[in-house]
Amino acid sequence: MPNCASVPASRSFRTARLGLRATPGQEAVLRRAADIAHKSLTDFILDSACEAAEHA
Repeated sequence: MPNCASVPASRSFRTARLGLRATPGQEAVLRRAADIAHKSLTDFILDSACEAAEHA
């Protein structure tokens, strides 16, 4: 199974769709962190989730 680092980051290669529900507070924290990291919310969540999964 490929790890997240080996998967191309280009949006043109992203075809799978994921969804999640969050509280307004969780959304605010994630948006703030994404802004600080200069990433889109999607990129921030995907990068963070992949990193956590690889270390699990």
